[in-house]
Amino acid sequence: IQTPEDLKAIRAFNISERDYFRFHRDAGRDAHDRMYLSRPFVGSSNRWIIVASRAIRGTKGEFRGVVVATVIPKFFEPILLEVMKNEVVDAAAIHDREGNVLYRLPDAEKHIGKNIAKGEAFQKYLQSESAITRYLGLTVTDNLERALVFAKVGNTGLDVGVSARYDRMVTAWYP
Repeated sequence: IQTPEDLKAIRAFNISERDYFRFHRDAGRDAHDRMYLSRPFVGSSNRWIIVASRAIRGTKGEFRGVVVATVIPKFFEPILLEVMKNEVVDAAAIHDREGNVLYRLPDAEKHIGKNIAKGEAFQKYLQSESAITRYLGLTVTDNLERALVFAKVGNTGLDVGVSARYDRMVTAWYP
C-alpha cells in the first residue's frame, strides 16, 4: 500500500460475487477442504492468470473467508519442459478436470484457456476409473492423430496430458 487511495481501493474491493468466493461459501460438507482453481483468464495486468483459493473455516466447519493466490500459467513450464525431454513426446499440457488448458507446450499462448472437454480422448479419460489412460486418435488441439496419455496429479484436480504424433512415432518402424 503506497497511498491512502490504495487503502480505500482495497477496502472497497468486494469479492463476494467472485466464483472462488461463492464456491467456498456454498460448498457442501464434502467439499469444505477442496481447492478452487479458476480457468486461465487475462487479468487487469493484461497477463494470463489462474486463481487458486481455499476456504477459511471455523472449528465447526463454518465459512469464515477465503485465502486467494494468483499464479501465472508459465509457472507450469519447468514441469512440462522436463516431460518433453523424452524425444518421442512433442506436446505436453496441464489442465483441470473441466478440460481447461492451464498451460501447454509448444505454443503456450495459442492453447492457454482453451477447453478440450468435448474431445473423445478427454471424455474417455474422465470416464475411466484409472489414474492413467491411453488414447490413440485425433486430438481436439490440432486435429492430428496422436498417441496420448492422461494422468491425474494426486488429489489436486489437475491432470497432465502427454502426446506424440502417431505418424512420427511409427516412421522409424516403417520408412
